[in-house]
Amino acid sequence: MVNGETPLWSKAKDFGPFPNPSLPLGRPDRTTKIKSLIGKRLMGESATMFVNEIGLSYGLFPYLFPPVFSFYRIDSPDFTRYVIADVLSTKINYRTGEQKFTIFEVKSCKEDYLTDNKWEKYLPWCNQFYFAVDEDFPIDIIDVNKPQVGVAVINENGYTIKRRSKPTDLVHPIQANNIMLLMARKLFYSRGTNE
Repeated sequence: MVNGETPLWSKAKDFGPFPNPSLPLGRPDRTTKIKSLIGKRLMGESATMFVNEIGLSYGLFPYLFPPVFSFYRIDSPDFTRYVIADVLSTKINYRTGEQKFTIFEVKSCKEDYLTDNKWEKYLPWCNQFYFAVDEDFPIDIIDVNKPQVGVAVINENGYTIKRRSKPTDLVHPIQANNIMLLMARKLFYSRGTNE
């Protein structure tokens, strides 16, 4: 109290753009929090670059890589569609020039995971794939028989790996170059914004 009145700044927690910490986070706020904590961890790793919300298109690759993308036909509705990865990171080995791509698919709650039917479309785009979830997420429901899929649990330091993803060599070098161009374009056009 100042001169018998409650200062305005003490009321600021009840309104404004910041969520009230006493209320539980909604799905969009929880997703944003998870993505920012993944970024916090990736920023501390050397030779790593990452972007949020990057579109990956299937339009050209069925022609270039028939063995990998043989399940996409030109008359298929999935041929021209694209998927948006929540977080895509790449780690570069500067001695060999090898690039490893990891996609983090954020799941804000159990219903978000159970209703997701697109996550398998990310697998051709990465060497490792992780579901990124909160600490209170029931990770035992993520029962996937693909060794490329892992689970990362978010904490205040970034994330910890609860189920390790086994790296695959699914990403072709030409496709890796295309992914790097997509990441560079995303970083260029999102500079100066919060994306």
